[in-house]
Amino acid sequence: MIASKVEIKALLEMTTTTKDDLIDRLIPIIEDDIRQYCNNAFNNPNVYMQSGDISFTHNSTSADTIAFDGSGDGFADSQFKAGQTIQVQGSYNNDGFFEIESLTSVLLTLYSTTSRPHFETLVTEDESVLIRLASVKYPQALKNIVSQMVNYKLTTYDYSVSGETVSRYSVTYNNSNIKNGYPSALMVGLNRWKNPVFV
Repeated sequence: MIASKVEIKALLEMTTTTKDDLIDRLIPIIEDDIRQYCNNAFNNPNVYMQSGDISFTHNSTSADTIAFDGSGDGFADSQFKAGQTIQVQGSYNNDGFFEIESLTSVLLTLYSTTSRPHFETLVTEDESVLIRLASVKYPQALKNIVSQMVNYKLTTYDYSVSGETVSRYSVTYNNSNIKNGYPSALMVGLNRWKNPVFV
């Protein structure tokens, strides 16, 4: 993940726990908003693997797992590490972003739903298609932006009138300078990581 709840609360100087559940819910949503806005998965070009021997297991009472039963370099040899975010591509039902809690050469154990309750879960399937797993490396500077985006979602939106003209009547609201659901000033801060979209 870009920033943990502990990091976000430290950056916002929050000491209360009353909004902890909401912060947990907002983190994966905001991460997805950032990836979509930037058209950027933030993949690390040096840490990835492709294989047709990947299977996914959803466990209702424990953590989900991704297994490799092929030959050649496994997860550890491919330099995946505990704590990393990975992107899955090419699967039937499991394309998305997941968090590694621990790993061996043949098994990635993801964070359980109790420790990361609002992140994606897997669908059990044994793939026979080429799957690409890529490590995600977020820039440190994104932590501050994520914390500000969380803070914006935690605060009461201000829809009060900030300006009014009488001739050819117009009204401006304090919350009118919004882009993609966040203040435009925050979104401008993401532009350095934005990839062009070709239509």
